[in-house]
Amino acid sequence: AAQFKTIINIPDDQPSIAGEIGSNTQLNVFEGGIVESFFEAGAADGSSSNVEVNIYGGEVGLRFDANHCDVNVFGGDIVGSFDASYGSRVQISGGNFGAGFDADHSTLKISGGIFAGGWDVCFCQLTISGGQFGDSFYVLPVTRVDITGGSIGQDFRLFPQSEIHLYGQGFAIDGVEIPGLIPGQAHEITERGGALLEGTLIDGSLLSFQLNSSFVPGEDFFAADAIVTVTVLDQVLPGDVNRDGTVSLLDVIPLVDLLSAGGFQLEADVNCDGSVSLRDIAPLIQLLSG
Repeated sequence: AAQFKTIINIPDDQPSIAGEIGSNTQLNVFEGGIVESFFEAGAADGSSSNVEVNIYGGEVGLRFDANHCDVNVFGGDIVGSFDASYGSRVQISGGNFGAGFDADHSTLKISGGIFAGGWDVCFCQLTISGGQFGDSFYVLPVTRVDITGGSIGQDFRLFPQSEIHLYGQGFAIDGVEIPGLIPGQAHEITERGGALLEGTLIDGSLLSFQLNSSFVPGEDFFAADAIVTVTVLDQVLPGDVNRDGTVSLLDVIPLVDLLSAGGFQLEADVNCDGSVSLRDIAPLIQLLSG
């Protein structure tokens, strides 16, 4: 576990906090606490290290910037925009977010929360297993999105050099079930021209995307060269990298291969932090020894 030189608890230590926090600092925000507008978690140039913010409740003002910072949101109200950059790691399981969520060069794992809309993500790894997303969700270049649950509003845009991977059951194009889908194997969707992609995600949420390859105001957009896949899967078992239904020694080599290739797979994210890295090896060993 990270060690912090300074730990600030809001409102226990003070009713609110403004300005910024720097290296080796943990900020915990509880019910009744206030983070003032235009707050910087980490230096604005990304030079800080070992910065963590945990939001359990309270209120965050009109703009919150996470700069090379770990942020965990369990609840509370984020009134305005939320920005993550410089390699930040963000995990959200609750809370109410106002319009405006921007992220670049960061890792995000969303399992809950209510988002008003207006997302822009680029150069990011984003995993969504829950949450309610409003309209205007833009996936900009060099971003990968994996979705197993949650609901997404209208005007979803997948730009060139980006990819989206969907996991669940009953995937269909224009009302016709996609033939030949093999459980556990990704199937690329190349249809465009306004075709309707539908399905049921792992958490039971219904999915519907209009595969327009040209811009139509207020409707979805999927660039012709963006990658779209669907995978028939009824659960995600951390550690089951080869997708045979169990966690065993047979999963070690596939995990090493992913690490070597710099790839991503939901089951390989053994520590469930939204990325695949050396941090996943120890949790896999624990699963195998258990």
